[in-house]
Amino acid sequence: MRICRIIGVGKPRGLKPAARWWGFLACTPLGILLAPISASAGGPFDYQDPPQGTFVDEWMTVELDGARVGYTHTTIMRNGDEIRYRMLMQMTMQRAGQTITITQMEATHETLDGRPLGFESAMGMGEMEIVKQGRIRDGKINMVSSQFGLETRQTYDYPKGALMYWGLHRKQMEMGFEPGTSYSVDTYVPGIMPTLALKTTTLIEGREDVDVMGQMHHAIKSKNTLVTPFGTIVSYAWTDESGTMLVAEVPMMGLGTIRMIRTDRETAQAQTEAPEFFMPTLVKVSRSIDRDAAKTIRYRLSVKDPDNDVPKLPTTEMQTPGERVNRTVELTVSRIDHQRLRDMKFIAPYSRPSGMDEYLASNAMMNLDDGELVAMATKAADGATHPYVLADNLRRYVTDVIVDKNLTVAFASASEVCRNKEGDCSEHAVLLAALGRVNGLPSRVVTGLVYVPTFKDTDHVFGFHMWTQFYFAGKWIDFDAAQRESDCNPTHIALGTSSLEGGSLMEAAFSLIGTLGQLKIGIEDIQTSADQR
Repeated sequence: MRICRIIGVGKPRGLKPAARWWGFLACTPLGILLAPISASAGGPFDYQDPPQGTFVDEWMTVELDGARVGYTHTTIMRNGDEIRYRMLMQMTMQRAGQTITITQMEATHETLDGRPLGFESAMGMGEMEIVKQGRIRDGKINMVSSQFGLETRQTYDYPKGALMYWGLHRKQMEMGFEPGTSYSVDTYVPGIMPTLALKTTTLIEGREDVDVMGQMHHAIKSKNTLVTPFGTIVSYAWTDESGTMLVAEVPMMGLGTIRMIRTDRETAQAQTEAPEFFMPTLVKVSRSIDRDAAKTIRYRLSVKDPDNDVPKLPTTEMQTPGERVNRTVELTVSRIDHQRLRDMKFIAPYSRPSGMDEYLASNAMMNLDDGELVAMATKAADGATHPYVLADNLRRYVTDVIVDKNLTVAFASASEVCRNKEGDCSEHAVLLAALGRVNGLPSRVVTGLVYVPTFKDTDHVFGFHMWTQFYFAGKWIDFDAAQRESDCNPTHIALGTSSLEGGSLMEAAFSLIGTLGQLKIGIEDIQTSADQR
């Protein structure tokens, strides 16, 4: 399952005016937000000895702030002493008036007593699914990601003692539903972090009346807190005594609430409303910015909600954040001296820096063994050996090779973009990162915001965006293929970075979740080329 993520984009030429500057509204894993409670799918059965065959077959609607956007379908079956759990989610949204449908399947294979054996997922965010399969044996996870008949293989240590869906359900049933009951478990959710367990804490708050498709139920309410390296997510579930989930909610800061409601198949699959999810995330500022002339900009970032804080901003070569004080942080963003980088001396051939394995490796989003991707990377390099010239060549190539600048692709892999040559800022960023890795340049993607003078009827706004960084000359250097910029202007505000290891988007997603609909940006000072002469 996946829940919407929004990242804006500065669009290159070629889009119709209504969609010219903004890119992608895609989706980050909804299962990660609901993982602590999705295992509550239960029923009137003995969890220690459930019947053979399919013993759970449940449907739920998915709403975003009251608008129906999709459904989930969960099945649990027993075969001998093994349990197979499967959840399918479909979700339809609009971004700047264009409709996107996202599908996600998550499945686990566990023993009857809750020991994990394996997992599978299929993510439909581009046009071609990425399928992941994992086998858990002798404390190791052997994961295979496949797309276009190509495979990427990775091996991780399995987090000792971590539970997956069936094991988590068993734990819930063992602990019971007495008000005040609280317990914590380590949860393994491959879609979030393929290398780590995440701590899940459940608190039974007591009974509460809840509306389930027009019928009131006196249900058991639990609060579930999922702690990740990037942030904490709090969700709520209302279940009956058998552990069957009736309603689940995940508050999404200033953008409303994700709500799942138990129903029948016909109702779950009925027509959705496909609400607009992009426009509310734009951050309006009080003045215009000349992006070409700006050299350094000093910002003041704050949040609207007094119960929340501004995100912890990364320090990069372009930006320097100050200390967070009273939900406010000052941030200075400056252009990098690209002429100096171009003029630097080095001994050919350029050698791969040490300690950068994660940023040079294949993963589900960047299959470096893909022959078509390798051929494109060679062509894009155009014989360059100087690291800056190489990076600049790759950026220019990606800007031009993605000829169909559209908003209908959610988050496609580099292999897919290589073939289809379409997408928005995320497709530009991922393809550029992959071409760099093939050519020996460590790369990562950046999620953040960028300024646009006008979008539709709104002037002077920042929108969520994605771009690329390459590591050379001992620094991470920003390149933005979607905005046609090697020398990135200082309206790029980085909220997070990610290597996309394991194909996980969570580093990127969590840098945004706390800011959507909440962020305020004040422009304190702008220095231009003329000021610095």
